Amino acid sequence: MIEEQLLAVVANSKEIGVPLAELHE
Repeated sequence: MIEEQLLAVVANSKEIGVPLAELHE
Protein backbone atom coordinates (compact mmCIF):
# COMPACT_ATOMS: atom_id res chain seq x y z
CA MET A 1 0.00 0.00 0.00
CA ILE A 2 2.80 2.37 0.93
CA GLU A 3 4.57 1.80 -2.39
CA GLU A 4 1.38 2.60 -4.30
CA GLN A 5 0.95 5.81 -2.32
CA LEU A 6 4.55 6.81 -3.04
CA LEU A 7 4.02 6.23 -6.76
CA ALA A 8 0.94 8.44 -6.63
CA VAL A 9 2.91 11.16 -4.86
CA VAL A 10 5.70 10.93 -7.42
CA ALA A 11 3.23 11.21 -10.29
CA ASN A 12 1.52 14.20 -8.68
CA SER A 13 4.84 15.90 -7.90
CA LYS A 14 5.94 15.50 -11.54
CA GLU A 15 2.69 17.06 -12.75
CA ILE A 16 3.04 19.96 -10.33
CA GLY A 17 6.77 20.23 -10.96
CA VAL A 18 7.79 20.02 -7.30
CA PRO A 19 10.92 18.01 -6.47
CA LEU A 20 10.44 15.12 -4.04
CA ALA A 21 13.18 16.61 -1.87
CA GLU A 22 10.96 19.60 -1.12
CA LEU A 23 8.06 17.30 -0.21
CA HIS A 24 10.23 15.41 2.28
CA GLU A 25 11.56 18.59 3.93
